[in-house]
Amino acid sequence: MHGLLSKAKTTLILQVIVFGLWFAPIKSSAQRIIDNHQHVWLDLSVDQEINEKISLSGLVSLRRNDFVANWQQSLLRINLNRTMTNNFTATLGYDLAINFPYGAQPIDKRFNEHRIVEQFTLKNEVASWKITHRYRVEQRFLMLDETSIRNRFRYKLGVKYPIVVNGEKTSWSFKMFNELFIHLRKTEPAHYFDQNWAYGGFDYTINPHMSVSLGYMNQYLTKPDGVRTENNHTILLGIKRK
Repeated sequence: MHGLLSKAKTTLILQVIVFGLWFAPIKSSAQRIIDNHQHVWLDLSVDQEINEKISLSGLVSLRRNDFVANWQQSLLRINLNRTMTNNFTATLGYDLAINFPYGAQPIDKRFNEHRIVEQFTLKNEVASWKITHRYRVEQRFLMLDETSIRNRFRYKLGVKYPIVVNGEKTSWSFKMFNELFIHLRKTEPAHYFDQNWAYGGFDYTINPHMSVSLGYMNQYLTKPDGVRTENNHTILLGIKRK
């Protein structure tokens, strides 16, 4: 039994690491123009239980480019969550994203984006590994000169493992995730891939109601023309209250 659990854990780790590479966009005959950035993101999140089945969650994400010199994006998220079972949660949410020009491949001008979000989250455990599958569909309203409506699917696979010292769990845990973004309609020139996020870092539980996290995330993002590409190296700091 111990051998089977060890094999399962090893397989799980490899799946998470390889996931992003497996779904990475296939390079076309056109040469990609890749722009590398260094970002710092600060995520402030809160969960508020209304009753045993219903909860609210919120996120403010402050995303800076060139470490902290310039804005990349700011994001406000509000979710209404319904716990269907211990392992299954359904969510209806709204995002407001403010997008800024930055880097060597900037957008023409700052614009707002409104998103309506439908989401399902599944959780389970393998030994001490906590595994999360999150499936999200977004209806995106890009407030350009004319409103552009787009649809996107996101799948996030995450794992979390408690750090043990001398046989006892500590307040620290290791966390990693990979999130794939797919256009539900082809862009021009035709491609479905939007971006991929790959993260590894650590969580520290301050008390039962508050935790902090720090890690590194790679954001690989392809622009609509399929040639201009961003490879963003991001320091991600999170503070969560529940």
